[in-house]
Amino acid sequence: ETGGGLKKASNFLEDSNPFVLMNVDILTDLDLGKMISFHKEKNPLATLGVSKRASTRCFLFNEKNQLCGWRNKNTNEEKICKTETNYNEFAFSGIHIIHPAIFKLMKKEGKFSMVDVYLELAKTETILGYDHTGSHLIDVGKPESILKAETIFK
Repeated sequence: ETGGGLKKASNFLEDSNPFVLMNVDILTDLDLGKMISFHKEKNPLATLGVSKRASTRCFLFNEKNQLCGWRNKNTNEEKICKTETNYNEFAFSGIHIIHPAIFKLMKKEGKFSMVDVYLELAKTETILGYDHTGSHLIDVGKPESILKAETIFK
């Protein structure tokens, strides 16, 4: 899982500026420069690339794009870390911009997901969503996606 791997790399990143973390099986034409500018302007602990697209799992954000929870649409499981009257659902794109201060706040060890870390930290820290709806995004970790990716990213 991403969390455990990131924590193992903390010695290389803990004294750095905010850094980009991107799942290796993602292809996208998201404007990373705009996402970085957004992160610098807002200065959250983490900025998560998200978009409005079909997904069985989604992050829940409030009107200020602050992370408030997570939902699995297949099982109806929800993890709410900030109660709001309305939530905006966005699919996570596997793209993060993270301030290295996160390493001192990560309590888990071993193999773990960043989703759980973000949900726990969102109770006290600012975790924002960056909406890049309209950008192409393909998970090429699935064999059936490779042909589609070849037509989009020539």
